[in-house]
Amino acid sequence: MSKIAALNPDIVAVGGHEEPLINVIKTSKSLNYRPKALIMHYGVTNPAFAKALGADANGTSGVAVWLPTVPYKDDLFGTAQDYVARAQAKFGHEPDYTEAACSASGLVFADAAKRLGKKPSLTPKDRVALKDAIADTDITTFYGPIKFEKEGDHYHDNIQPVPVVIQIQDGKTVAVGPKEAAAAEFIYPLPGWK
Repeated sequence: MSKIAALNPDIVAVGGHEEPLINVIKTSKSLNYRPKALIMHYGVTNPAFAKALGADANGTSGVAVWLPTVPYKDDLFGTAQDYVARAQAKFGHEPDYTEAACSASGLVFADAAKRLGKKPSLTPKDRVALKDAIADTDITTFYGPIKFEKEGDHYHDNIQPVPVVIQIQDGKTVAVGPKEAAAAEFIYPLPGWK
């Protein structure tokens, strides 16, 4: 961080999970270096990140493929907000994007199995047909639209999600872009450390 601070870039982007990202912020503050924008990977979406840093987490931004505020719904879970309420009641915490994606994968599997029209136990031929049915998925769930790439380097990646730009504001992770998903204005440039 000393070398980065000496270069004084406007934007600093860091990949990693909570612990290294927390250390970047703590070290930046100790050096009294605050870039105009601080972009981080996964840790920003984990409530433990903001909790560990308190007010120092404010202004940190990143990208997520899902937030509890996305405007999608399906027939099983309802809206993203309905999903969050159910998960919170059952597990005692707000789900993150990984939990939501796992639940959405169950919807993908159920949709493919329904289209296949076969009941367990599946023959080897039926299993190949199920794999193909999953590849042909084109549905919308509480998690968002799901459709898979069928070839190339991103074979089987979901190509439908619209990334959400997020920023920690007042200790909470909020959507700041794209415009149709934004719950708050993007803070730029970041104010100095307090």
